[in-house]
Amino acid sequence: MKMNNRNFKYRNIRLLGILLILTLGFLIGCTKMDNTYEQFWKDGERIYPAPIKSVTSFSGFNRILLKGTIPKDPTVTKARVFWNYGNDSIEVPIASDRDDDTFSLYLEDMEESLYSFIIHTYDENGNKSIPVNAIGNSYGETYKASVLPRLMLSASHSDGELEIIWGGSSEASAIHTEIQYEGVSGKMESHIAKSDEQITTILNYDHSGNQTLKFRTFYLPDPTALDIVHTDFETFKVKGAIRILPKDNWTATASSFDGRNGTGRMATSAIDGDLSSIWVNQISPQTFFPHDITINLNEVVVGVEGIQILFGDRADTPKNIEIHGSKNGVDWSLMGTYPVLKNNNVQTFDLAAPEDIQYFKIVGLDSYGSNNIVIYEIWAFTR
Repeated sequence: MKMNNRNFKYRNIRLLGILLILTLGFLIGCTKMDNTYEQFWKDGERIYPAPIKSVTSFSGFNRILLKGTIPKDPTVTKARVFWNYGNDSIEVPIASDRDDDTFSLYLEDMEESLYSFIIHTYDENGNKSIPVNAIGNSYGETYKASVLPRLMLSASHSDGELEIIWGGSSEASAIHTEIQYEGVSGKMESHIAKSDEQITTILNYDHSGNQTLKFRTFYLPDPTALDIVHTDFETFKVKGAIRILPKDNWTATASSFDGRNGTGRMATSAIDGDLSSIWVNQISPQTFFPHDITINLNEVVVGVEGIQILFGDRADTPKNIEIHGSKNGVDWSLMGTYPVLKNNNVQTFDLAAPEDIQYFKIVGLDSYGSNNIVIYEIWAFTR
């Protein structure tokens, strides 16, 4: 079969045209690629300064520390750190005759935030390394406002000793609490209480002075943080030694009592000085919470500071109580709500402020496992 020469020539010309277009496209693409990566090539070889290695960040108060290892590459003359999407940067010269390969850069005046950093090294011709990324955090006033001083439950002075009782445990980031007070020398003293310390004893406190102390708690935001943050000082009243009030003229009444054994479990059993006698609410027929007992001091006592109660390690020990006070037995005010421990020790319940009262009422709200409440003995005290 004969092929038409004219068609054959036309097809060859069209094929050559397509090949020419593809070749030109490839050459143009290679030119653009060469322009893009031109910084990495010189005389046909890639120029690629070695990057900073093992970069670690350390958070601080409105500052961040970046640390790493400077490469052995002798062509590296500087590094530049970028953040805030490249809008902020800082240049760090790197000497060729350096004695230390540690890269250390403090970034100051950093607003409280989380930052993403990109680090490049450069040679004298401006060629740069591949990027090295790091994340850093700066804390500031917002963090400081979020931490609280450790809870101080009580501070009392007796027999030459200042005893401070702390509430619960400190937060994990709390490292210690500083206590400032006037010492017996007349000078201001400072004492450090460890974060896991539940009771702090100070021997040189001068209780004849203003009878207060100040304290603040120090925090380390994370284990590698640069800076310690502390709370503002709190002032706390130091109470003197407990002075138990005489009970000779006291009387007691209750919401009910257990009369199954005669009069042995009446309200007066809680103020008779006999630690084996008890007051119990009515059991048959059963009465239910709340149960209360009222004490009449038979005169208004100025400056009552607290109540002491012996409960016992029993199912009918109350878990929570209220203490109310009154001058006339008619008008009552709540002086405090307190948790109760299930043990055989005398428990002390400090009032929030000294009260002038003739009557006080103890209200049992619940118990550790019974419908009933048992109280062995009750005292009141001033300081």
